[in-house]
Amino acid sequence: MEEQREVSILKSTFNYGVTLGLVFVIYQTIMWMLGLTIENITGYIGYLILIAGIVLATKAFRDNELGGFITYGKSLATGLLVSLFASIVLSVFIYVLHKFIDPGLVDKSLAEVSRRLYEGGFTEEQIDTAMQLQERVLTPFVIAIGQLFNTVFMGFLFSLITSIFLKKTKILQA
Repeated sequence: MEEQREVSILKSTFNYGVTLGLVFVIYQTIMWMLGLTIENITGYIGYLILIAGIVLATKAFRDNELGGFITYGKSLATGLLVSLFASIVLSVFIYVLHKFIDPGLVDKSLAEVSRRLYEGGFTEEQIDTAMQLQERVLTPFVIAIGQLFNTVFMGFLFSLITSIFLKKTKILQA
């Protein structure tokens, strides 16, 4: 009788999630050094990195731990957990970056918000009101928590889609 080996989704997703988180840290460090942290393109590239990490982790888990088969639900859970672990690593880095390494990033973000509001045709009074609110809530901690929730949410959405293509179920024969 063949012995079933216990497969831990947490161990696999933790390893891939932390690795993906470190890739994000390297990417964010490079973007910060280039002065591109507040540019939209960095977010889009970050999403591509997240998708690639989810796909690679799910395929590796499916092929190396589950014998080449994975259900949609387990694929979704894998992608979500990888995103969660990666977002924790990234959020800690984002907090440290904004709080200790470059506290001026918050001011740069506020200036960018102000510029976009001005270009959007808002009045000076509307911009002042919006900026007062932004200054109260735009702190390193809030930015880090926002990053955590954004990465997990986007990871969930991407996992919903990638799981369609990565699932592979056994065909039972009678």
